[in-house]
Amino acid sequence: MKKTKMNIVLIGARDMTVKFRELFSESKIINILGVLDLKQDTKDINTVVEKISGGRRVDSVVNISGDDKIQQRLLKIKSLDRTLLSNHGAGLLREIFNRYVLLEDSLKKAEEELDVQTWGLGKTNESIRILYKELDKKNQELKRLDKVKSDFIFIVSHELRTPLSTMNEAIGLIIDEITGKINQQQKSILIIARQNLERLTRLINNLLDISKIEAGNIALKKKAVDVKDIVKEVVYFFEPKAKSQGLELKANVPKEKIEIYADKDKITQVFTNLVNNALKFTKEGFVQIDVCQQAAKIECAVLDTGIGISKDDLPRIFGKFQQFGRIEGEGEKGTGLGLAISKGVIEAHGGSIRVDSELGKWTKISFLLPRYSTELVFRQALDDAVYSALESQISAFIIVVRMDDFLKMFNKLGQQVTQLMTRVEQLIKSSLYRRSDLVVSHFDEIAVFLSDVDKKDVLAISDRFKEVIQKFIAEEKLEKDITFSLGMALCSEGEDADSLLRRSRVNLI
Repeated sequence: MKKTKMNIVLIGARDMTVKFRELFSESKIINILGVLDLKQDTKDINTVVEKISGGRRVDSVVNISGDDKIQQRLLKIKSLDRTLLSNHGAGLLREIFNRYVLLEDSLKKAEEELDVQTWGLGKTNESIRILYKELDKKNQELKRLDKVKSDFIFIVSHELRTPLSTMNEAIGLIIDEITGKINQQQKSILIIARQNLERLTRLINNLLDISKIEAGNIALKKKAVDVKDIVKEVVYFFEPKAKSQGLELKANVPKEKIEIYADKDKITQVFTNLVNNALKFTKEGFVQIDVCQQAAKIECAVLDTGIGISKDDLPRIFGKFQQFGRIEGEGEKGTGLGLAISKGVIEAHGGSIRVDSELGKWTKISFLLPRYSTELVFRQALDDAVYSALESQISAFIIVVRMDDFLKMFNKLGQQVTQLMTRVEQLIKSSLYRRSDLVVSHFDEIAVFLSDVDKKDVLAISDRFKEVIQKFIAEEKLEKDITFSLGMALCSEGEDADSLLRRSRVNLI
């Protein structure tokens, strides 16, 4: 059976009842025929209701005004098919309406607040954009000033080195009495002058080092280095100083060879800085150098029983011009750059450095460096070459020479295959005419990095390689199974050695 809606005429203020109609516009049980505003419609209620209904059935006239007098007038209407809603029912509708109005007001206020917040957010975003631009501008200016400062330090320091070296040599000649006899008092004064010149030279060298590190221009001459040799040299150098202070200088290193791929002079500088600091701040006990091998790393450490470093100072220990526990008065003075330089050198080698200490008891500064391996040399050499070429904005290519079925040949011929690869590498090096060309090898492949060349040059060089290898195979009467493949790739912006190698392995020539 189809349900019919209840036809209702509303009585109340027109603005109020219009909203009420909106509220029930989707209702399935109520159909609002119209609105009767007694403030405006002063005619007989029956007449007005009939006019509003337009001949349609009127089930109820609902007083939502809350006026009891109007309710009494409604009770006198006899023409309704059904009884009027009770005051309770009308009151319930009014409550619904009031809540609707309250909700609408809340929504309106929320919309207004949202508009204000949106406007404020827009202003905030605009302010952030302006602030970001200002910060970026300031940052660029700071970078420029920092570069000016670094350039200034570099130039001034570099210009001072030559006259200081000349002065030092001249004073040395006088002290050694090459230029004539001097008395003891004169010699003492000149010795003090030379010591101060040497200190000033160390300061200048440190300033040059830190400026290069900050600019990312630290030059590393890497090769296979035995850490034991470095430790031995450092102990030999500092042992007299340690004995004069009544301290024991110990070295705890393994018996076997401990190789790293590093710049020996730079790593020696790090050990020197750490041991010198340890001796400077240790009054009794010992200073010990420890070296141990890990799976892929070498851990080195300098431990002392000195005055230690407070927890508050530890986070700043590797900062420039930082000095902790310095004693005022006579004695050796530092520049506060040694640890900053050491950190820069270690990180430039792909390592890390840390400090542990207990105030008044001990300090241990340790650093990790990658262990030497042919793969490490291979990767780093190519990475450095790629970076240098891209930085200089010159074209660069890589040619990769690979022995086909290397594992099969190795299982068949053993170490003879390794010797063959070494011989082929030597032949490739001898067929290159420029010192700038890089040749490195690992396992089954030899990589040749060529800078400032074009594709035509690379193809000509690769043909030369093929000719040299074929001639070698023929002269040595090697097995027919031994063959080589060549591939090449152009170095592209944002590329590293790994991606360059991958492309060269599939781009055969």
